[in-house]
Amino acid sequence: MRKAGTEVGRNDVTQLIPLLDAIPPVRGRVGRPRRKPDSLFADRGYDHDIYRDQVRDRGIVPAIARRRQLSSLC
Repeated sequence: MRKAGTEVGRNDVTQLIPLLDAIPPVRGRVGRPRRKPDSLFADRGYDHDIYRDQVRDRGIVPAIARRRQLSSLC
């Protein structure tokens, strides 16, 4: 798990891609360490097609709630 912060008045979504790129290798299994998650769960604040496409380009399945949807699992 990684965390990042932003300055006051700056949108958190600006740090989504740098945060994904900064994920360190996950150790514990035999073989090559994993560098990315299988999926990304995010709230409505990250609901924009540009960010969905950028996440997909990294081979990650986005599960981001739509603005008028109850949750990202629907």
